[in-house]
Amino acid sequence: MDIAYSPKLDVFSISGITGGFLTRDGITKLKQGAGNEAEKVIWSKDLALFCYAYRAEMAHSIVGLKTGITISCDGIIESNLMEFLNSDFITVTACDGIGKLIAVVRLKKKCNDRDWFPHSDVYTSSDGINWHKSNFNDATQCFWCEHLKKLIIDSRGELYMSTDLVTFQKVAAFNHQTEFGGMAYSPQLKRLIVFISQGTWDNSILYSSDGTTWHNHFIGFNIDSFGLCWDSFAQEFIAYPSYSKDGLNWVRWWEHNRYFCPLRIAQQIVF
Repeated sequence: MDIAYSPKLDVFSISGITGGFLTRDGITKLKQGAGNEAEKVIWSKDLALFCYAYRAEMAHSIVGLKTGITISCDGIIESNLMEFLNSDFITVTACDGIGKLIAVVRLKKKCNDRDWFPHSDVYTSSDGINWHKSNFNDATQCFWCEHLKKLIIDSRGELYMSTDLVTFQKVAAFNHQTEFGGMAYSPQLKRLIVFISQGTWDNSILYSSDGTTWHNHFIGFNIDSFGLCWDSFAQEFIAYPSYSKDGLNWVRWWEHNRYFCPLRIAQQIVF
């Protein structure tokens, strides 16, 4: 299940296994919408459309047993399925400010493949309809920093930066067992952070003010950085169940009895 907000339409589009629908307050369903069983939905401000990502393991009423991307200008009618063959997962990111979308398409692993890293292709689009394969491969995830107008993307223990989704500059490199976790940016602190790990959990932070020059900071304990975000209400980074005022010094919620942390996550969605 996923959710995205459109300022232009003033609606949330909610996708998931229970069907897609639109809502203005996160509670009352306005009408049935696009995104039935879609795993991810995003809103592109530049292109003024919702983009939905599906994977083949789920049977979709719209796209069938296919891994692909659809778009919708109103959150109701979906169109222009772009199918990615031999893939099993997609993550889509809107690069607002340069009018593009980027998709990391994970390829199905072959039975004899013993590679540590998953193989993937990267595609870009300027309209959500026509997708073009990039020369960048084997990415795990990416993060678009709208304030810096830079894309941060990882591949095989290395971190890259791009301003146009065409050329990619290597900005950090580690050994082949290093994995990158959550990525987030604080406009107030002017700080971009990326979790990294060489084990089961994320226990170090890469931080940067410009996305090009990076510094390493050891946290001292393990954090699950899934869902990392900057909470503009509380003025802190949240990697539930941990939080940080500066992105470097982290506190686990049980150390301060902050049982309202789940509400902080909800505030990222409900305005």
